[in-house]
Amino acid sequence: MKMSLRKIIITVAIALLSASCRPVGVPDSLVTVTDNGKETVLVGDRESGKVWTITRNGWKRGSTSLCRSVTDIATDGKHRVWVLGSDDNGDCHVYELEYPGMNTTNRMRVGRGASSIAYDAGDGRLWITCRDKDELWEIDIMRWSVVGKLKTPRRAVGITMRGGLLYIAGGLPECAATDSVSSAFVYVFDKRRSALREKIALPNGSTLTGGITSDGRYAYVTHTVSHYNLPAIRPEQGWIASSALSVIDMDSMRLAATVLLDSPERGVGGGGAMTVSPDGEELAIALPGMGKVMTVDLDAMIRRIEALDTLATADGRPAYEDAGFMHGIKEILPSGGRGTDKLLYLEDRLLAANLYSGDITDVTSTPERFKKIGRALTTRRRGAGEALFADAALSFQNRLSCASCHGRDGGIDALTHMLPVDTLYTPRTTMSLASVSAEGPSEGAIARMAVAEKLKHVRKTRGGAEPEIKVSLEDRCAEAIRSLLFTEPTANESRNLAAYIRSLRPAVSPYLKDGKPSRRAESGRRIFEDAGCASCHSGQTSLSALWLNAPYMKGSMYTLDEVIDSGHGTDGVRLDSIMKRDLKEYLLTL
Repeated sequence: MKMSLRKIIITVAIALLSASCRPVGVPDSLVTVTDNGKETVLVGDRESGKVWTITRNGWKRGSTSLCRSVTDIATDGKHRVWVLGSDDNGDCHVYELEYPGMNTTNRMRVGRGASSIAYDAGDGRLWITCRDKDELWEIDIMRWSVVGKLKTPRRAVGITMRGGLLYIAGGLPECAATDSVSSAFVYVFDKRRSALREKIALPNGSTLTGGITSDGRYAYVTHTVSHYNLPAIRPEQGWIASSALSVIDMDSMRLAATVLLDSPERGVGGGGAMTVSPDGEELAIALPGMGKVMTVDLDAMIRRIEALDTLATADGRPAYEDAGFMHGIKEILPSGGRGTDKLLYLEDRLLAANLYSGDITDVTSTPERFKKIGRALTTRRRGAGEALFADAALSFQNRLSCASCHGRDGGIDALTHMLPVDTLYTPRTTMSLASVSAEGPSEGAIARMAVAEKLKHVRKTRGGAEPEIKVSLEDRCAEAIRSLLFTEPTANESRNLAAYIRSLRPAVSPYLKDGKPSRRAESGRRIFEDAGCASCHSGQTSLSALWLNAPYMKGSMYTLDEVIDSGHGTDGVRLDSIMKRDLKEYLLTL
């Protein structure tokens, strides 16, 4: 029996309406628990703040709403689950839940920017990285109390452990951008002594770390190697940035080697989270900028690394400059989703959580959907822009994305780059995009490049006098893609990128006291005004999130103390130690 045209239209309309009403899902963490020999997958949803419970066959058993956004999950593998989450105001909490009921048994407020959590079965401890103040919180789960705080590497991205040691990967360099060497670090902590054992520097230019994991013998860290001392040209030769994997010997606590994930003919756009197969033979690496997964033969890679007399290849080049080092021992698999970041081995299957397509896929053989948890983020213009921001397909040979310099949150890489603004390729510090406004003045390198591009068009089409040119945020996005990613964007791509950038907001300072500046900060505000700082920095926007965006002064100074001690912008006003202290406290609250 044929359905009438009217019924077909109504059916389609209902289906479309139903799809549009479904909430957006952004799976951003994957773990398993085992009950009576049956494995269950727990999925943390960044968008809804839910934890989804899914059987190994892909059946959704339910969900638990906890907060605004779920950041990370840890379990004891059986009945206890710990979830990191944040609220609308940025406050972060750790929740303790009992599986299978998923009832909350404990809750505790932790430091702002809590990003990763690890469970230590031996000591009964939770370890939590809080990025906003670069702290590692130690929580005793029996007493449910904080028993220690340690200083972590800058913007820590993850934790792995072996025995009594914690390995924590930092996300950004910890020095001035003008220093001869600028790199992120991996810190090694002694858990029992709560003390730093070792600081392991990654190669020069290492920044925007994607993740860390280990197989018990080696720790593996994904990151970008930025060639910031070269002009931002020739992406095919890796002159701008390369995607790399650093291998750390956990016995000696030393860097064994850093190797390229990119191939000679094509890049991978940056590596993300990783996991080691249950048999220890394979390392799986998420490639968020490609929507793919790389698998690496660990035994073969380690044999090649151990054959190196130094960190260099046979011709004397660093291993991370040899795009052929991993040939024949790596394989790139399609994930079947978009924005692939978190990975999980489920017995003989490899699952991938895809941020922008809202699903979890099985990538073991032919990619197939394991479970869709919500409508794709790309159904929103802002979400489509966020996906483009991290998409290496937007660049020549998949070498780069916007996130290669700004991270996926639109921030900084703490480096300077030689941008093609003029023939001199003057080094310029990467700026956070969180304060960019389409209505604001046309400032910055990209804005000037966009103005120049528009002037070319005016000269060709109109001739005569050159009018004053103002560029929109869409213009700036288009010019950034042309000049730095070396492709031509569509108008829709520029609009979507601009929508995402407009949605970014500076993070709330963790140095505020209950959301308000302290008395010292208020004193610092008056000093800021009296010393003439406000004459150049009118309003807070021009100095927003200083606590987050070091280095300063074109990358030449790493701390605010250095800036204040230099006397910059104080019109000769002499500041004593107390005034400097108060001024710094004020600047940290912006």
